[in-house]
Amino acid sequence: MAKYKGQVVGTLSIILDGPLGLPIDEFINIDGQRRQGQRIVELSALAVRNSTEFRGTKLYFPLANYVYRYSKRFLQADTVVCVLKNTAAPFMRHFWFQGN
Repeated sequence: MAKYKGQVVGTLSIILDGPLGLPIDEFINIDGQRRQGQRIVELSALAVRNSTEFRGTKLYFPLANYVYRYSKRFLQADTVVCVLKNTAAPFMRHFWFQGN
């Protein structure tokens, strides 16, 4: 959750893979990663207040980047997955994987 002046302005959920699976299972098969014993987390429900004050580099990207890096470092995720619009996927791949 991201707050500004006491108000929630953004959220992003981290879902750990488990016996019930992940929401992404409805869209893509990630059983290969599971068979390899990978620790998988899904980033979901990214929501940012509808205001130019919080769009793009001001909140969206810093929040997504923070949660991705948190998942890798503190949750020790081998694989981080999320569902994105086709137009956003190439940019987010570059954004998250540069320098990793």
